[in-house]
Amino acid sequence: MRKIFVLMMIVILGMTLSGCNSSKEVEIIQIEPDDLITMAELDTFLFRDDVQYVDLRNFNSRYMSGYIEGFENIPFFDYLDYRIFDRNGEYEFSPDQIVNTREIERLFNPDKAIFLYADGCIRSGYLKDVLDYLGYERVYVLGGFYEYQGEHLIIGTGDFVFGDMFS
Repeated sequence: MRKIFVLMMIVILGMTLSGCNSSKEVEIIQIEPDDLITMAELDTFLFRDDVQYVDLRNFNSRYMSGYIEGFENIPFFDYLDYRIFDRNGEYEFSPDQIVNTREIERLFNPDKAIFLYADGCIRSGYLKDVLDYLGYERVYVLGGFYEYQGEHLIIGTGDFVFGDMFS
C-alpha cells in the first residue's frame, strides 16, 4: 500500500512539474517606423522593454484626471517647454527652436519606440516633429488621454492641488 502511495505521488509530482515546463509562446509584435498605433491598440503594446511610454500632460492633469499605468510623466509645459525647445507659443516646429539636444537625448531613448500622449495630439505632435528631426525613427502619437478605454486606466481623484507655497 505504501509503495502504491509513493508511486502515485511520484506520478502526480511528475505531471505537476511537466505542466510548469510548458511555455506559452507569446508573439511579440514588431514595431515598425511606419506603423500607426493609437489608443485603441495600446493594451497590445503595454509593458514592453523596447518601448518608452510618455505622458506629456502636466503634473496636475495627471493626478486630477488620472493616467495610463506604465507611462512616465515628462510634462510638456511644466518641463520641456523652454528647457529643450523654445516654441515662442507656436506649435509649428522649426529646428531653430531646439535649445538643448543633450536634455532631449537624456530624456528620450532613441533605441526604443516612443509612445506619446497628452490631452489631445498637439503637444505630442510637436514633440514627435522634434524627435523626428533629431533622427528618432519610431515615435508614435497615440491620441488624447480621454480616448483610452483599456484596462490599465488609473482614475484620478479630481482633488489634487499642485503647489501650495509662496516664494
